[in-house]
Amino acid sequence: MRYKQFKFSPPDYVPRIHGYCRVSHKGQFDKGNSVADQEARIKQYVELRRLDSNDPGFQKAVFHRFWKEPYAQSAYRHELRQRPAGSKMLANIQPSDYIVVDKLDRMFRNTLDFLQCRQYFAERGVGLHFVNLLGVSFDTSSTGGGMFVQMLAFMAEMESDRIGDRVVSARKQRMIAGKHSGGAVPFFCHLVGGKPGKKSGSGGKLDFRPWAIEAMKKIVHLKDTTGVSFEKIGKGGLYEQLSKHMRVPLDNRRAAGFILYKLYWFYKAWEDAGKPDINTIKITDLVRNYRDKVERYGDDDGSTDADSG
Repeated sequence: MRYKQFKFSPPDYVPRIHGYCRVSHKGQFDKGNSVADQEARIKQYVELRRLDSNDPGFQKAVFHRFWKEPYAQSAYRHELRQRPAGSKMLANIQPSDYIVVDKLDRMFRNTLDFLQCRQYFAERGVGLHFVNLLGVSFDTSSTGGGMFVQMLAFMAEMESDRIGDRVVSARKQRMIAGKHSGGAVPFFCHLVGGKPGKKSGSGGKLDFRPWAIEAMKKIVHLKDTTGVSFEKIGKGGLYEQLSKHMRVPLDNRRAAGFILYKLYWFYKAWEDAGKPDINTIKITDLVRNYRDKVERYGDDDGSTDADSG
């Protein structure tokens, strides 16, 4: 598909070159496809591209800056305009500018996002260059280049789907084995075994922290018997008790009340399910299903409010 350009820069405008970098997970910051590695490859590409006499626009363009995402994030879940550096770059880009990216999946893993951005750039005459696509550099404004990159964007999205399926399958297998399924450890649990610092658990198991069960029982008892807000329950001494074991923002009573609110609903759902092994359940689904049941049929105390103080 060819897009018609309808926004142009002033005649005396000097095009700028923007470099864009992103990593998918924290490990890439220091090794593998790191931001530094991406920067080096982009700089080398820009220097070589300037020698191409068939692209006079790129030859006279000046390098503006690198737009680097400040933290690891998924290009599949977050479109370019939703990312901190990506949104700033889109706001800063001018007609006739150039964007240089190391690889397609550093900028896009969502086909729709790619198509929307490609149209946005084409309508402004913005050149989108990829340093390495299957060992070859590509300019989406070149003949055939845009269609080929579009096909690769579709393949990149398919690969993200496949990775997601593998992750879900691995987590299910760990849950069946009674091990931590992966992801962040709940604040009322700690990880036993496994490799230190690994959110996935690496074979470890979750266990409740020593204070957790008694604290949750007390919260449920006070809430169900008095009906007061979680903030008021916390003022009765629970804030001070929990602050010894975890980070409770005592200077923000409303935020602290929300912590009690989450403990309350988890314990209610966990108790209603028969207190299963914490490693064999998905906490968000457990609580959501219980809340839905309460809202539909009511609870023993007749209360369905989501009072967080």
